[in-house]
Amino acid sequence: MAMLFNPFKMPKPRPFNYMPLYYDERKEQLEKLKEAAAADKSKPRVNLQKGFLHDQRARNKSQLEKGSVIRWGVIIAAAIAGFMILLPRIDKFVMLLAK
Repeated sequence: MAMLFNPFKMPKPRPFNYMPLYYDERKEQLEKLKEAAAADKSKPRVNLQKGFLHDQRARNKSQLEKGSVIRWGVIIAAAIAGFMILLPRIDKFVMLLAK
């Protein structure tokens, strides 16, 4: 005699079976090429692009640092010039406040 309801036995969850709505042939070909390249790792290859990009990033970093130094120099020069221009007026303003 089979029982229809057993409070101690949990039912199994329904399996997840997702079917994609579209087929991307280009992606499939790309995955096949990646698998073929991964299988062909026995040959040593020189990665010129990686070395080129590393050199390019190093050059860009040095140019950015150079620009940063110049930028800070301009900011400090502007602050000193502004202070020198406003110094006599600040002195007069302080004298007015002291009266």
